[in-house]
Amino acid sequence: GPFSALYFTFYEQLKRKIERSYFDRAQETYVSQMPTSVFLFCGAVAGAGASFFTNPLDLVKLRMQVQRQSGREVPSAERYLHTGDGLVKLARSEGLPGMLRGVGARMAFHAPATAIGMALFEKLKTVTYAIV
Repeated sequence: GPFSALYFTFYEQLKRKIERSYFDRAQETYVSQMPTSVFLFCGAVAGAGASFFTNPLDLVKLRMQVQRQSGREVPSAERYLHTGDGLVKLARSEGLPGMLRGVGARMAFHAPATAIGMALFEKLKTVTYAIV
């Protein structure tokens, strides 16, 4: 979804910028020789950034799930009919503070998870290339 699209875009762009400082044309040093801390940093920043920008979508999705599962009748003015409707109603009724509600917790969850996931992926990728 949107989180993954932003996450991978942010990760690859940040890694590419940092990679330039590790690239030595004479020695042909590639990403596989960058320290794990670089991959952890890029993964954490990318995960936090993607979490921040997709928070309103996640908030609307969560509220729609709760509305459907609660079993109680929600007034039509408060009911989200679809994601677009939910985003408009959220923005109009709660503004930017409402759209960012819970963003800190979401970033705190995703940043370490994505950092570990991408660092592990990058290191296993180099091991796999060495074997194959």
